[in-house]
Amino acid sequence: MTAKGRGATLLQNVILPFPLETQPEAYVIEVARRSLPEVVRSLTATGRTMVEVRG
Repeated sequence: MTAKGRGATLLQNVILPFPLETQPEAYVIEVARRSLPEVVRSLTATGRTMVEVRG
């Protein structure tokens, strides 16, 4: 069941580059470090529903 189906309709979304699991660890760490401030802002700010993390 989806989050929406469970009544959690206001969850924010973070779109990550795909596929991270096949990328070198150093690349994944770089993306995570560069993106963390924007992801935190998106998940904690009122009225924002999505952030896209670019690779």
